[in-house]
Amino acid sequence: DAVDGLRVLVAELRTLVDRLELKECSHNLQSTLKTTEQRLAGPRAVVMLLSEHEELKRRFLERLLGPKLAQVPKPTTACIRLEYGIAPECSVSMPLGLTTSETPGRMMETIRLPNPTLKSGVALIDTPVLASGGPDSTTLKYAEEADAWILVLDTDHALSEASQALLRSLPDRGARLEIVVENADGLSNEERLAARDRLIKTLRERCSVEAPRLTLVASAATESDGASFWHGRFATFHSVMMLRGREHWL
Repeated sequence: DAVDGLRVLVAELRTLVDRLELKECSHNLQSTLKTTEQRLAGPRAVVMLLSEHEELKRRFLERLLGPKLAQVPKPTTACIRLEYGIAPECSVSMPLGLTTSETPGRMMETIRLPNPTLKSGVALIDTPVLASGGPDSTTLKYAEEADAWILVLDTDHALSEASQALLRSLPDRGARLEIVVENADGLSNEERLAARDRLIKTLRERCSVEAPRLTLVASAATESDGASFWHGRFATFHSVMMLRGREHWL
């Protein structure tokens, strides 16, 4: 595994730095090495969940993690990081790679849950709904650290001005963007094709985003499977998120 190999290389570099006492000679080397160690010790993929619809965003979050999310605030009023933990736990910390000068007074709350999806190496950043006035600067900072972004849309595939503004601000022209359309069964085949064409046109012409992966989800897609919410088409998100993580920082 490439990540395990990288962990070995970083550990060997740390040993060499300590042995040669290089940390006293180069502050930048020490800082870079520490950041890399922290990144490798954490989740393999950090995914940001975005939407202008609180209920739809929450529904999709429950599709990914299951319905037992009592510790996760609803509605989401600030960015919250969800990670694996042996027992439920909440803490507040500085997001990896950021400093207090960059996020004054905006430490991120981290909620750790004994969840199998999170245990597999995924961390999720849940965000407040997108509202008018442009994207929040803190959300954009966290977006830079994410390996992938999942934007949850409603049946009509419509993008508000707030969503368009955020997409225009994403790094790499939104190359790591995944789009999910909830309640997709509310449209006929012809209506879905028309809505998809409108969405793709808006993304290209107004957001400079080219052909992101688009997943349609029926309103009751997981209703009959209470034991395993991470199944079928949703399992593909795990593979995609892991791939995005490797592409972003390896």
